[in-house]
Amino acid sequence: MEFSLVVIPGAGSLAGQEADEEEARLLYVVMTRATERLVLVGSGNV
Repeated sequence: MEFSLVVIPGAGSLAGQEADEEEARLLYVVMTRATERLVLVGSGNV
């Protein structure tokens, strides 16, 4: 299943935390589903 646009909200919160293996795998799968645009949205507060 692929999508032309994939938006991942809260991506900024991933940078400050150590993601476990399952979260990292899920993020990879979601990111690779984008065929044209991938939007990562963060809060800017790190």
